Amino acid sequence: MRRLEHLPFKRKLTVITMMASGVALLLAGIGFTTYEVVVFRGTLLDHLGRTAQILGDNSSAAVAFRDPVAAEQTLRSLAAEPHIVAAAIYDEAGNVFATYRSLTAPPFDPPESVPPIGHHFGKTHLQLTRIISAGDDIIGAIQLVSDLREMRVRVWRYLLIALAVLATSSLGVLLLAHQLHKSAMRPISHLSAVAGMVASKRDYSVRARKETDDEVGGLIDAFNDMLGQIQLRDVELKAAHELLEERVAERTRQLEEEIAERSRSEAALRESNRRFEIVTRATTDVVWDWDIASDEIWWNENFQQVFGYRTESGMKSAHSWAPHLHPDEASHVVAALAAVLEGRDHLWSKEYRFRRADGGFATVLDRAYVLRDPHGNPTRMIGALQDVTERRTAEAELARTHRELVEASRRAGQADVATSVLHNVGNVLNSVIVSTTLAVDRLRGLRVEKIAQTGELLRQNEAMLGPFFTADPKGRALLDYLPQLARLLATERAGISTELELVRRHIAHIKEIVTEQQSLAKSVGVLEKVPLATVVDDALALNADSFERHMIAVECRYGEVPVFPVDKHSVLQILVNLIQNAKDAVKAGVPPGQRRIELELIRTAEQTVRIRVADNGVGIAPENLTRIFQHGFTTRHDGHGFGLHSGALAARKLGGRLVASSPGPGSGAAFTLEIPIQKDS
Repeated sequence: MRRLEHLPFKRKLTVITMMASGVALLLAGIGFTTYEVVVFRGTLLDHLGRTAQILGDNSSAAVAFRDPVAAEQTLRSLAAEPHIVAAAIYDEAGNVFATYRSLTAPPFDPPESVPPIGHHFGKTHLQLTRIISAGDDIIGAIQLVSDLREMRVRVWRYLLIALAVLATSSLGVLLLAHQLHKSAMRPISHLSAVAGMVASKRDYSVRARKETDDEVGGLIDAFNDMLGQIQLRDVELKAAHELLEERVAERTRQLEEEIAERSRSEAALRESNRRFEIVTRATTDVVWDWDIASDEIWWNENFQQVFGYRTESGMKSAHSWAPHLHPDEASHVVAALAAVLEGRDHLWSKEYRFRRADGGFATVLDRAYVLRDPHGNPTRMIGALQDVTERRTAEAELARTHRELVEASRRAGQADVATSVLHNVGNVLNSVIVSTTLAVDRLRGLRVEKIAQTGELLRQNEAMLGPFFTADPKGRALLDYLPQLARLLATERAGISTELELVRRHIAHIKEIVTEQQSLAKSVGVLEKVPLATVVDDALALNADSFERHMIAVECRYGEVPVFPVDKHSVLQILVNLIQNAKDAVKAGVPPGQRRIELELIRTAEQTVRIRVADNGVGIAPENLTRIFQHGFTTRHDGHGFGLHSGALAARKLGGRLVASSPGPGSGAAFTLEIPIQKDS
């Protein structure tokens, strides 16, 4: 119904009329159809009951004399009733005695026992059961099954007729409503047109024409009366508006005279307030006002507090101010001031050294504003001197401290790399010691005294070696012993050779570590195009033996990263420190066999390269995540607090950053180095 609210009034009437007539016709059609269904069902039930009664009387003799053939012949007479699709006769015991099925009906299986006496309407069939009697005795029962096709045909016929009547009636109602609505809508349309004219033209003198004395006529009278009142008020409003305009014009003239007088007063006040406004912007500075035409300078009271000069000291002109400039800067400052005055600029700013009353020099920042006449000639210059001596001293001290801190961080980073190198060299030296010890033990275990005994035995029997080897038991045993001794010596020699080869390889590994570190140390601060994956591999190689010894699994994932100029040594310094921290974290908090370090190298969408070092170690407490990169802060009892701080400084020097993240203690941590991709210069 809400959709009717936005329709035109004429269309609303048409829709309401059509809906009312349509609902009435639809209800009538439904009523007629329902009545026809009820009548047809009653007629069909009566007809089927009479047929059952007749068939029961005709088949009573066959049932009484147990003649099913005669009973079936009686049922075949139902072929003249096409709507009866099946029938069955039951004997006195309730068993099926004879059956009938129409040729056009599906197979019929009658119930094995007598159904309840009566009838039942289903969706597609009517079932009716009647008793068969002989006199006063019940000798059986008969059941007839009829389809309802004729009823459905009648229902559809009635529905079609109802739809046709509904369509025809609706068309007639629509035509009649269209004609009747013209006369009913004419006054309303006229009233709407007059209202639109009044709204668009603001003409309240027009009136609507009254044609009927119904509710619409009353509405037109009220509308015309409203227009009359509005017209009267409009006339009064115009008169008041004209009177108001006259008063506004008079008051405007008075205000213009007052504004002119106030402007003259404000012009004088503005000049006197200008100096005050400038002073309020710099109350702690030395404020000065230079009248260029008379060459007179006015100083505020801060002139004495900052420089020690009294305002009556005689420094009242630019000629007396210039000699107090530092000799090394006087000519340059005076030339810069003259250039501003000769040009068109209004602002002047200069930092120079100014002599105090005690003879020392203060570093000042002098800023001023140049006032010019309409021709652009300078007339006055108002400015402020700010003593920045302490600030410049503090900045110099801060710069020196920063340089020292960077140098300390660089040394700390180099110490971390050197510690890693010494770690690896120490691990290799352990292997060298083990191999050397094994070789010495094997040499000591050689049975060389047996060879001397064998030689002495042969020397004693050298005159009769033939009988010695054939008849003497020691000679025969010696023949078996010599091959065994040879094989034993060969085995021991091979083992010693293997251990010595391991010693040689370990020493060569130490040489490679030292050589690699020396080559990396030579490239400090040098930008070179090198694949970052190679730098990551170098950092891992410096800790390879330590990973194996502490049973730490390392997983690397390298994405496609461009090759661009980068400080290889700085990146290596950061990665070695991060890998060592990750190694210490997993050693402290994870049992052997479960220790894991992950390295990831990817390119992000922000034109940066991200190197991520993650571990499953002891983790970082949330309150320490904001302090982890501070100078001197460490969570290890043997830490110095330089490594991560120097790494953060090195990352900033590379133009990137170093960030840390951790779910919490015992959940591992991750450190991410982000480096912007540099283009070739």
